[in-house]
Amino acid sequence: MKKRQTRIATEPDVDSELDDYLIAAAALCRTPIAALRFSTQNRSHIVVHSTSAHEDAPIRAWIDAFLTKCDAPHAIDDPSRHPSAHHDDATPDCHVPRFCAGCPLPGSDDNRPDILCVFDAASRPSDISEQETAGLAALARRIRHALDVRKAEKQRASREVDEARRLIASERAHRALLQHYQTQQDAGIAGGIGTFELDLQTERMSVSPQMCRLFGLPIRARYPLHAFVRLVVPDDLPLVWGAGEMRAGKGALQVIYRIRRANDGAERWLVRRGSFEGDEGRPRRMIGTIHDITKEREAADRLNALITIGDRLRDAFDRQSVTDIVTQGLGETLRVGRVGYARYDADQKHFTVERCWHPPTMPPFGESAIEADFPITIRFLSGGSMLTFDDVDSVSWLQGERDVYRRHGVRAGISIPFIEHGALSGILFIHNPDPRQWLEREMNFVRAIADRLDIAMAGLKAHEQQQTINEEISHRLKNTLMLVQALAHQSLRDVADREAVKTFSSRLITLSSAHDILMKKNWQSSNLCMLAERVLGKLGFDTRRILLEGPDVQLGPNTTTALSMVLHELTTNAMKFGSLSKDSGQVRVVWHIDATSVPPTLHLRWKESGGPPVTPPAQTGTGSRVLKNGLGGGGGLRLNFEPDGVCAELWVPLDHAMKA
Repeated sequence: MKKRQTRIATEPDVDSELDDYLIAAAALCRTPIAALRFSTQNRSHIVVHSTSAHEDAPIRAWIDAFLTKCDAPHAIDDPSRHPSAHHDDATPDCHVPRFCAGCPLPGSDDNRPDILCVFDAASRPSDISEQETAGLAALARRIRHALDVRKAEKQRASREVDEARRLIASERAHRALLQHYQTQQDAGIAGGIGTFELDLQTERMSVSPQMCRLFGLPIRARYPLHAFVRLVVPDDLPLVWGAGEMRAGKGALQVIYRIRRANDGAERWLVRRGSFEGDEGRPRRMIGTIHDITKEREAADRLNALITIGDRLRDAFDRQSVTDIVTQGLGETLRVGRVGYARYDADQKHFTVERCWHPPTMPPFGESAIEADFPITIRFLSGGSMLTFDDVDSVSWLQGERDVYRRHGVRAGISIPFIEHGALSGILFIHNPDPRQWLEREMNFVRAIADRLDIAMAGLKAHEQQQTINEEISHRLKNTLMLVQALAHQSLRDVADREAVKTFSSRLITLSSAHDILMKKNWQSSNLCMLAERVLGKLGFDTRRILLEGPDVQLGPNTTTALSMVLHELTTNAMKFGSLSKDSGQVRVVWHIDATSVPPTLHLRWKESGGPPVTPPAQTGTGSRVLKNGLGGGGGLRLNFEPDGVCAELWVPLDHAMKA
């Protein structure tokens, strides 16, 4: 028997299955050569099975020449006479077959079909039997199936390789990220930073020991997510965990929130920083860090409280407002059980609680107490030092007052003494129902607030004293003016011109009115409109006949006195000779500030109308000299006796007008 072999033209990985099909085709048609041509991804492949005597046959050329247009099983007898042979006498006979038959594979390209074919060097009848035709067709179908299976396997293998490559790349990235967070974890052990990895599907967390410490949980490598979520303050929970958003990779990567630690219930401020990691665009896990920022947050709260309390104290007008601001500010910032201020009476050995702030869960201290209840505390505070204790049960020298403190619900406390004239006058106290370690920064904050309270109290006391002094001065000034008026009446009782006496008395009353207004403002300033209404109202006529119009202007003491006398003289002249001497007459007083002049100037205009015809006076007196002096301070006065009514224009530099 002649040896048979399979030659593979361009396909390096053909298995024995195709070889078996070619052997079967050669045997079926009793030919020495069987061949298969097929294409994959625009590449053409030839597989040949032949005897050793025909191993050099140009199979590809034969197929291209005789079977390219084969669209059904058919045979060609003696292809050497076929128009496509194109051979000459120099071409060996073995290079042209004498018989060929082919069958296209199902699903082939019509222009260049995949084909199973057989060749023979000996001539044969052109027709092949029905059994041979059916056999070639069956083998063609099986070969197509084998090629399709091979194609599917290669595609699957390609996908598996791609998936393996993707998984390797993902694993490398994951290891790099873990290494990054491991480095952060190593650094975080000293810096108070915890690390975590959250599986978004199972909601299981891998956590560092430091993260367990931050939440007050036993140290374990893994926890369910809810073990941490349940410790979040309810108001902050929406910020921390939204299951739908987190699984979609849309949750906030940086969040600041509060927790209540599991082991001691302490409220802590945390910041979470993280990043999502996933496969094929879908987030699978979140990796991040947790940092305790309680110290920084509380420092910011204390600073804000200092600023807010200071601003509010500047606007406080009495002791109750001052103590309300301080006790509430301290209580809310330090989150304690009670803050109050008590006034101490050393003579009566008794103190009165003026204000006590407390949350609903803590009862007030009470309205008063006696020294006998707290003899040790009072004795200590009388020395001027701040008293602090973290737990009254553990302070040996306070054991004599322990039961009293416990009766008032106090375990930890701070008391600040206020010393006046060398004696204890007041106490600012802070109470907490549970033991608490007072930090140095908290005690410094309390001292700073106590200083502001002391300054505010001193300011209120100084204001009260100034009010008393002003009232005394006002009272004595009125008495002096009344005495001057009485002396004038006594001295001028024989003067025939009683109108002059009346004018003099009226001027004293106007001067007294100006002083009254200044006294109410601590001799600092007066309102121009209020001054005009007060002066004009003292002259006994319908003030609705005078129209006042102008901006709010505060006048200093000197300008207040000068303007009151000018308005008095203008009004009395109008009542005697001008528009106010008739029922139909009116006066319009308008003032404004000219900010464009240098320096800015206050202008005031007095204009009468509806009175008798005006003529300049034949002689001048005291009133004219008062008007000529105007408002002083570099200002001036222009007096025009217009036919329809007197017009007076006054001006003075604004800084002089407002000078205290």
